Amino acid sequence: MLRAVLIGTALVVLTPYGSALAFPDGAPWDMGMTDGCTLCHFEGEAITGSAALQISGLPEQITAGERYHLTVVFDEPQAATTGMMIAAWLTSPDGSDERPAGIMENMDATIEVRGNRARSTQAARQWHLIWQAPDQLQAESVSFILWGNAANGDESPFGDHIHAQQDKRPFKALPNKSTGIRP
Repeated sequence: MLRAVLIGTALVVLTPYGSALAFPDGAPWDMGMTDGCTLCHFEGEAITGSAALQISGLPEQITAGERYHLTVVFDEPQAATTGMMIAAWLTSPDGSDERPAGIMENMDATIEVRGNRARSTQAARQWHLIWQAPDQLQAESVSFILWGNAANGDESPFGDHIHAQQDKRPFKALPNKSTGIRP
């Protein structure tokens, strides 16, 4: 009986404290390319190469300086709520150097952006943004690292399913000076 009371008391006391340790302002901007959402939602391994998480709007090859309308789709029907983070990185030909690539722009209040990264501010199944490719072709390709949190809605780091996806695209050989947005 005493054990049950102690466990119950611990749950009542620690649950609000555990929720307070979460990031009320959203996922940390400095999440690593390899850790992503698993830094905070650590109960299970990330589902890598997840078909539930997709980026649309990228051409087969990226043109320097071009702007692209991207849509991030997270099709996880069992999630009570969802969140995402995306980052663009330049990759050197030998893979030894990775740097931030381009600039993200939000299209509405469902995401916020910082440089080469964007994260959701509201649960959704789709998020829309603009990504502008870098003007200089100092890398072989650009990698888009995408993380999705299919949360169970209890606002804790437990019981959520983390999805990860990477999309790597080569640069076109010649930069394009166009400032138009590709559909």
